[in-house]
Amino acid sequence: VELPNSSSKSFFEEAKISDGEVEELRKRFLQFARKVNKDKHLASPQLTDVLFLDDFVHMLEHYNVVNNPAKYEAYFSAIDRNKDGFLGFDEFLRGVCAADPKTVHILNSFTGYERGQYIFDFYDANRSKTLEFTEFARLVADCASMKTNDPTNEKVRSTALAKAKELDMLGDAGNLLHFSCVKFKKFYECMQSEKLRGTSRLFRFNASLIRLRPSDSSLKADLALETPTTVRSRPTTSPRSHSVDGDHDDDDTSEGGEPPLKEPSMRLGDIQHDDSV
Repeated sequence: VELPNSSSKSFFEEAKISDGEVEELRKRFLQFARKVNKDKHLASPQLTDVLFLDDFVHMLEHYNVVNNPAKYEAYFSAIDRNKDGFLGFDEFLRGVCAADPKTVHILNSFTGYERGQYIFDFYDANRSKTLEFTEFARLVADCASMKTNDPTNEKVRSTALAKAKELDMLGDAGNLLHFSCVKFKKFYECMQSEKLRGTSRLFRFNASLIRLRPSDSSLKADLALETPTTVRSRPTTSPRSHSVDGDHDDDDTSEGGEPPLKEPSMRLGDIQHDDSV
């Protein structure tokens, strides 16, 4: 579906998250949260409600919104935007909204940009702020809804190599191919331009955690994955906060500064070397 424009003024407006849904999610958050003193340097303790990984996992299992336990930690790490090891309510809220199966995926607007960051971090398994070949291969396989995203699988590997070549991420060096690890800026450009398609199905819970009705809170959630429509719409005014030179691209230098560091490269002779830089 192609829309002429987006009139939304924020991520939450575009995602169609109501105040009532936010408050319902807050109640669920507090059921699993624990209180911690976030700033131990203050004379008087300031306790804050947070979720650690095990709390987050208990919540996902209770509401049955993720059907693959192997993905629990990846979701947690992607939602933990400041990488402090726990989730405050604000970052939990934003991440849950981004992962909701009914949140739209408007490529050139708030939802596309926000979800793009979560997708990138979800597949950045070693937290290097780049996608190495095995990570990129998993992402490409999931975009294509392949039966497996195992980067040692020959079909997954060949599909990823073909896509990397198409996106100018491969370089020749004699008989060897070098893969330039992908930073967020490059990833988002490929996603935004639709050179990398299928991203709307990535970073999705299998059922909604925020849009459940209060009467459904004790019931098992529906596990049928709803893939939302990707819409290609540019907002009437560009979101000011949506610069692609954010935290995910902090190695790039602004115009007029020092040249950026050379992208790390890797050999693709043998699959076991796919993550060498």
